[in-house]
Amino acid sequence: MKNQAISAQLQELHRAFNANEQHAIAACYDETATVVSRPIHRRSGKSDVLKALAQFKQDIVPDALVTNGDDVVIEAGDVALVMSKIYLNYGQVKQPKFAEANRAIYVFKRNEQGEWRCVVDNFFGTDLLDYV
Repeated sequence: MKNQAISAQLQELHRAFNANEQHAIAACYDETATVVSRPIHRRSGKSDVLKALAQFKQDIVPDALVTNGDDVVIEAGDVALVMSKIYLNYGQVKQPKFAEANRAIYVFKRNEQGEWRCVVDNFFGTDLLDYV
């Protein structure tokens, strides 16, 4: 189960995050998006999501690059649940010292123009249950 458009949007989101391109990051999210920026902490609305992601990068992963692994996309009409392996690569870009794997969960929604935008970004994935 894979939707190439959603997978490409997720790759673009991580590329823009790594490059600190706020405009490109914003283009990946819906206006009503919610992001889980820390365990049991979420921010909603595109501007708050952008602030939370910038703060997360600064505080948690300033020297890491986020890369995509495998993903599974389950679509139901104009909504898609995405379970994705993402890696935080620490060290040099071409020779990372180590990579930390996470299983993130996202929800994407197709807008009126047929474009997929992220409405829920949960980097912690099901590990979030450990914090409840």
